Amino acid sequence: MNLVDFSRRYTAAARRAGDDVTYLELPGDHQDVITPGTPIWQATAQAITAAFA
Repeated sequence: MNLVDFSRRYTAAARRAGDDVTYLELPGDHQDVITPGTPIWQATAQAITAAFA
């Protein structure tokens, strides 16, 4: 099982358990999520901002 499959399964299990889950899956490598300006970084920042709004 790769990390994407693991993330998808974890998300599905969390939703089944009743958790409110936001799952983002966009192209890029594992550093893109912490590299400002990349699409996944921007989407992550928006999701975090929305969660606290």
